[in-house]
Amino acid sequence: MDLRLIPFALIAFVVAVLAYLPDGHSRRHIAGGTPDHITSISFGTPYRYNQVYPTKYGYGDVWNLTWASDGNLYSLCDDCFGANNSVSGGRNAMFTSFSTPDASATITNVNTWDAYSTAFNTAGSDGNFLKGFGNISVHGTIYASTSRQTTPGAPPYRFAESGSQIIKSGDLGATWTPTPPSPNNPFTSPMWPAPGGPLWYAQYDRQDYTGQTKDGSDTYVYGIQNALYWNNDDNVYLSRVTIASIGSLNAALRLIDYTPSTYIQLCFDQTRDGEVRDFKTQLRACLPDVMQPRTAEANEASFQRIQALIRRFEQEERWTVKVTDVRNWLDFSAEERYREDDTTKNYYNDSSGKSGGQKTKLAYTILASAIAYQYGLDQQEERKQAFRFVVIDEAFVRSDEMNARYAMELFKQLDLQLLVVTPLDKIHVIEPYITACHYVTNNQEENDSKVYNFTMSEYFEHKQALQAGVGIGDYAR
Repeated sequence: MDLRLIPFALIAFVVAVLAYLPDGHSRRHIAGGTPDHITSISFGTPYRYNQVYPTKYGYGDVWNLTWASDGNLYSLCDDCFGANNSVSGGRNAMFTSFSTPDASATITNVNTWDAYSTAFNTAGSDGNFLKGFGNISVHGTIYASTSRQTTPGAPPYRFAESGSQIIKSGDLGATWTPTPPSPNNPFTSPMWPAPGGPLWYAQYDRQDYTGQTKDGSDTYVYGIQNALYWNNDDNVYLSRVTIASIGSLNAALRLIDYTPSTYIQLCFDQTRDGEVRDFKTQLRACLPDVMQPRTAEANEASFQRIQALIRRFEQEERWTVKVTDVRNWLDFSAEERYREDDTTKNYYNDSSGKSGGQKTKLAYTILASAIAYQYGLDQQEERKQAFRFVVIDEAFVRSDEMNARYAMELFKQLDLQLLVVTPLDKIHVIEPYITACHYVTNNQEENDSKVYNFTMSEYFEHKQALQAGVGIGDYAR
C-alpha cells in the first residue's frame, strides 16, 4: 500500500457522533470553582426583545440560539407562536431560523415539532408538558434538549423537570429523531427519567464546533444544567461530553510527536465549491415548507424540483459523482502546533504545496492517529487491554528510509503489534522493530511457494545467504 496515493480527505474524513454522558460523569458544581479547561466565566449584556421589537418576533418564552454548519442562526423556541405569531394555537416548543444576527433579522419556522406537541399548554398522559431548552450544532448535526415539566401549584413556584431527552437533526432542523410514541406524551424510555433541570449548551463562535480550541472546545461540548427545576434552583452544574471522531482523532494525534516539539491537529470547514453548495441548496428546496398548506400546486412544484435533480443525476455523471460524495462537502486541513503553547507552526491544506516526503509523513501521522482512535489507544486506562494488531503490506516500497523509520517509530510509540510485508531490499528499515522473520519464496513456475521462519538471531546470521537466495532449505517448516 503506497500511502502517498491515499487522498488526504479520505484519511481525514470522519463522521461526528454525540453521546451525552449520564448523571455523575464529568459533571462539576460551579460553586466549587472552575472545572478543567474552563479559564473564566463571564456574562454578556441582557437583551429584551419584547421591549425593542414586540411585533416582529411574536410570543415565545425562550429563543435559544446556535450557529449551524451553513453559517446561519437557528433557535429552539419554547412556549412559542413562531415567526410573527404565525403558528395557530402555538407550540410548547418548535424550531426556527434567523436570517441575520442583528435587528434586520427575519424568522422562519423550520419545524413546528408537531410530532412532539400539537398546541401550546397541552399536557400529556403524565399530566406534564413538553419543554425545549438548549440546542447546539456540532459538526453538522443539531442537538436539542427536551424534558417534561410539572406546573407548580403553590409558592415558591418552581417548575420541576424530568424525563429529559436529547434529540438531533442532520438536516438543519427539518426532521428530528427520536420522537415520542405520540404528540404531547413522554418518551417511553427517556435518556434521564429521573428529575433533572433543563440542559443548555455553551456556544463557541460561528464555527459549528470546528477549528477552535478555547476551553478545550475542540474536544468537548459543555452543558449547563439546573439540578431539579427550570427556575429558582439551588444548584447549577457544568457538564461536558467528548466530541467523537474528529475530537477523538485529534486527541489521538496529541499522543504523536510530529517533531520533537510539535503535533498535528485536523480541521475542517464546509466546502466553498460552488457546485456542491448549489446542490445542497437544491436538495433543501425539495423539502416541503411545513408552514405552508400542501396544495396541489405546492406538491407539483416539489415534484418538479425532485424530477429535475433526478434527470441531472442521469445526464451528468461527473457532476453526480462529485456532489453526492459527502467527502466533497467538507474541506480538510491540518495544523502543526507547538506543544508548549498550542500556537500554529505550519498549516497544511489538502497536502498541497508540500514535497513528497512531507506529504508521506503527514499521511503516516494521520493514519497512526486513526489506528489509535479505532483501537481506543487514546484512552490510557484501556491501553493495556486493547487489541493492537496491524498488517502493513508493502507500505514502504516508495517511501524514503527516513519516513519509513518515522512510521515505524509511530507504530512503536502506540505499542502496535505489526505484521510487515516488504521486499528484501527494504527489510533493513524495519529490522530494529521486529522480533521474527518469515521469508517467502516461489519457484520459477510460480507453483511451489514456501515459508521459512527465522528468529532475528537466525536471520542476522544468514542474512547474506537469504539475500542471495541460497542456503535456506534447512529452515523450511
